[in-house]
Amino acid sequence: MFYYLVQHPSIFNPVIKEPHYFSEDFPDLRVLKTPDEYQDLFVKASEREILMGESSVSYMYSKIAARRIKEMNPDSKIILMLRNPLEIIYSWHAHSVSILNENEHDFQKAWDLQDERAKGKNIPAKCIEPFFLQYREIGKLGKYLNQLREVFPSSQIKLIFYEDFKKSNQQTYNELISWLGATPYSGVQFRVMNASRINRSQLLAHITERHLGAGFTRRFAPLRKWLGLENVSLRGKLRRMNRVVTERPMLDPEFKFSLQRYFKEDVKLLSELSNRNLNHWLD
Repeated sequence: MFYYLVQHPSIFNPVIKEPHYFSEDFPDLRVLKTPDEYQDLFVKASEREILMGESSVSYMYSKIAARRIKEMNPDSKIILMLRNPLEIIYSWHAHSVSILNENEHDFQKAWDLQDERAKGKNIPAKCIEPFFLQYREIGKLGKYLNQLREVFPSSQIKLIFYEDFKKSNQQTYNELISWLGATPYSGVQFRVMNASRINRSQLLAHITERHLGAGFTRRFAPLRKWLGLENVSLRGKLRRMNRVVTERPMLDPEFKFSLQRYFKEDVKLLSELSNRNLNHWLD
């Protein structure tokens, strides 16, 4: 959703999409660590860009981030895109493999490794944050929405269900834009984002994921400005060049059924919190 939001003329697009600034309990994820660095992320917003934000997934799971966000701006608005937890964790695993946080390419085997990894064993050498190998936590949307609502009132949290957005891109988008306080906009290109991809080259993946992060962006900011490339992400371009779309295999039916049983109670909680029947997620 971030890529669609920043196409709106009233919404500022920061160079760093996921700074993870407020996730102090995930220190190795934080690419911006001081208030000045974080403020600089938005300093180039024009007068017409009246809305600004970023899209750090870690805030959903952090025990600290929501409180830190509220301390900075009590009126902050939080957007959550929700979907079937089985789809989320399967997609998250593929994403983790592509960014080198995960080295087990078979999702069922990675799921079975969770207990060991929770004890600090079998952690991939290039893994930045072991918590995000706990796929059972990544899929607990009810649990973490409940945690978020302990800090922010429901009026400041917008829930968007992916199935609604998929069915009606423009309508769902306009409802979100109106909630944010901007005018509807029909110029958005709703191209497919976050399709499942694999790396063509592991070496290039290592370079883009471990050497071309926000630190690289800050160090070479003067050169980028001189070249007129302030809003161009070298890392993003190399990522896109290195990744090829692929189809994930279907989950084993018995394994899928065990996942549905595991997430049943959390889906029930999310149904209650969102006032929406989500039983079809477990069919």
